[in-house]
Amino acid sequence: MYRLEADNTEQRIFDFLLLHDKEFSPCLSHRVDLREYSRKLSLNGHNIFIFENEDIGHACFYLSKKTNEKAFLTSICISKPFQGKSFSRILLKKVEQFAQEKGASQIELEVSTQNDRARLFYMKNGYRKIDDSVKDASSIFMQKLIGND
Repeated sequence: MYRLEADNTEQRIFDFLLLHDKEFSPCLSHRVDLREYSRKLSLNGHNIFIFENEDIGHACFYLSKKTNEKAFLTSICISKPFQGKSFSRILLKKVEQFAQEKGASQIELEVSTQNDRARLFYMKNGYRKIDDSVKDASSIFMQKLIGND
């Protein structure tokens, strides 16, 4: 049976991201220094793990520094053997619930234009592209209002 737990331990975050680096599209280590990114997530983010004898998923979101009304999902990943078994949806719903409990009324995220699977997943879960949100040709921004389910 799986468990969901909030944990901002830097080493746990780093270990998970290092082990699953290639499951991000594109690889996370091609975009950030994993050690420094783990430190940033630990200090500034809200980290949630899904656990079943081992960590099988991780997500992290930030709340806006100006107001807690907006959350930004910065990372979500499920171990390959557990993909396609609803764990991504379960983890995303927990992020939305936790963000709402912290005062957020919306969640935004950035997704690679190369990652069709992730974009479709977010769309199935109620996220919509933000108009004129293309930062560059490599990513788009999406948003969902939460608390209205």
